[in-house]
Amino acid sequence: MWSDLIGGLYADAEFAPPASDTEIDQIERQLGQPVPNELRDLLRHTNGVQAEWGSGLVWPVQEIIDQNIEFRRDAEFAELCMSFDQLMFFGGSLGRLDLDLLHDCFALRLTGDAAPPR
Repeated sequence: MWSDLIGGLYADAEFAPPASDTEIDQIERQLGQPVPNELRDLLRHTNGVQAEWGSGLVWPVQEIIDQNIEFRRDAEFAELCMSFDQLMFFGGSLGRLDLDLLHDCFALRLTGDAAPPR
C-alpha cells in the first residue's frame, strides 16, 4: 500500500528497509508521546523514504526523534501560531527542519495528554 501510494506520487522514491517495533518504540520513549497508528504502519514498511535530491519524504526513526525534539526546543518555533506539542513531524521535502522551510514538512496531529520534552 505505502509503496504504491508514495511511488505513485514520486517515481524516484527510494524505500529504506523496515523499522522494527523496538526502533519505533524509541520515538514514544524519547518524545513521551504515542506514535500514531498510520505512522507506525508506515515505519513498519520503511524506515525512511528519499526522493529527488535527497528529499526526506519520510524520515527514519532517529531523524523523527531528533527533529521533533529540536523543533519543540527552538525559541523561534515557539513563537509561531500554535504549539507543536500536538504534532509529530515525520518528513519533509527538503529533509531538514528550518523556520523558512516549515511549509515543506509533514506532520500528524496527536491526541492524548502526553507532553513532549522541552
